[in-house]
Amino acid sequence: MVVSDVRAWEFRKKYYGLSMEPFPVFRRVCMMNCKSSLYRGIFMYKKLRKILINAQRNVEFYKGFINTSLISGGDDEVIQVFSELPIVDKQLIRQNFNLFIHNDIVKSIIFDNIINLNKDYYKEYTYQLPFASITCEFTSGSSGIPFLTIKSNQERIILGKKLWQLRNSFSPIDSKDFFNAFHSAQGNRYPFPFEPEDNEYNRTEKEIEFLQNSSYKWWYSSNYRLNMYCEFLKSQDVTFNNLEVIENNGSFLSDEERNSYMKVFKCRVANNYGCKELWTIAYDCVYGYLHLNDEYVLFELVDEDGKIINGSNIIGRVVITSLNLEYMPIIRYFLGDYAYYLSGICPCGCNSKRIALVPGRHMIEGTNLYGNQVFRRIIQGMNLDYQITNYFSICIKQVDFETMFVNIKGNRENKNKIEAAFIFESKKMLGDKFKYYFIYSDEVDSKDLFVSTSTTFS
Repeated sequence: MVVSDVRAWEFRKKYYGLSMEPFPVFRRVCMMNCKSSLYRGIFMYKKLRKILINAQRNVEFYKGFINTSLISGGDDEVIQVFSELPIVDKQLIRQNFNLFIHNDIVKSIIFDNIINLNKDYYKEYTYQLPFASITCEFTSGSSGIPFLTIKSNQERIILGKKLWQLRNSFSPIDSKDFFNAFHSAQGNRYPFPFEPEDNEYNRTEKEIEFLQNSSYKWWYSSNYRLNMYCEFLKSQDVTFNNLEVIENNGSFLSDEERNSYMKVFKCRVANNYGCKELWTIAYDCVYGYLHLNDEYVLFELVDEDGKIINGSNIIGRVVITSLNLEYMPIIRYFLGDYAYYLSGICPCGCNSKRIALVPGRHMIEGTNLYGNQVFRRIIQGMNLDYQITNYFSICIKQVDFETMFVNIKGNRENKNKIEAAFIFESKKMLGDKFKYYFIYSDEVDSKDLFVSTSTTFS
């Protein structure tokens, strides 16, 4: 599939109000942070060789795939070995978890405790092993089933430093001016210094009041929370005098949403494309383009047959490899996202490739709409207008051009109420096109159009 480069300079000028030399200081920082192609290439091969050697020696899944003699050779041999490795996904790793973890962790006497999924998935868990301190965090798949990721604390420090470097290339920031809307400094799921209100409207009002009176210049949030704030602020006259940057993380950010945030919050917006498995994959430059974090991520686009896509403006499946994770290597990992390379040279001066994400894994059949965008708004309407939050997750699967299954996991709401609210909000977006059949099962595991996990379920 070929697309045009819609993110042309005039579009950026419209959204950012930039001239050709927008922020000279930021531009120099961005150029210094981006090494030359040759320099990056040398270190990429070195890091990749190290990752492959570690995987061959210490990770059972890769022992039969990696020829040690080849990866000890030249750069061409390293690429040959790498390109012949299988593309893996979350489901394969989940089903064979022990095979993808460093043997030292698997042999640990507390391994069963480490991989025990009977935990609060919104918290991180740290374990001190004889050879390293490791931290576990959870993400969820298309079915909402938890997926465990493991990193050593040293690996996390390296990734964290790089992320702060990328942030400062977008706009200088001090940690004291930074608000993390994903969790508190104490590791609690709710990031605000007060107990959350049960009523969604009251909670949103209280959170906005706190942020309005705070000195925070940078918000680190998801578009789920930001869209909720935008809906609330439509009828409010609220100004955030100290706010300079909102950083979106965790889901696709459309140009419509970016424009809305800039208009409502009167600040700049940075997009951080990443995942729990290896953190930042790409980050916005000052012109609003996503540049690959190629210092620590080897990024590939492949077609449906697994063939590499090198050309610009051709949509492919995102396959990622971490260049620094050894305790749980992420090698040729299909994330579930789609993207394409942008052509041309970025005016920011960074040599790292630019990508554009395709909005969501699944388009709703019979429409030109993407499931994640439509159903995100439906869920937000249910939360804000009907105060429906007492469930674990909602997963939507399209069956045919007229039918969708809606699986509600961990439901504690009145079934009639939650179904009526979902259908009412759906009609706002999709009209009477679909019939919805509701399921209340924690066992369903399917490929979904959209998954929403409640922010207040406990």
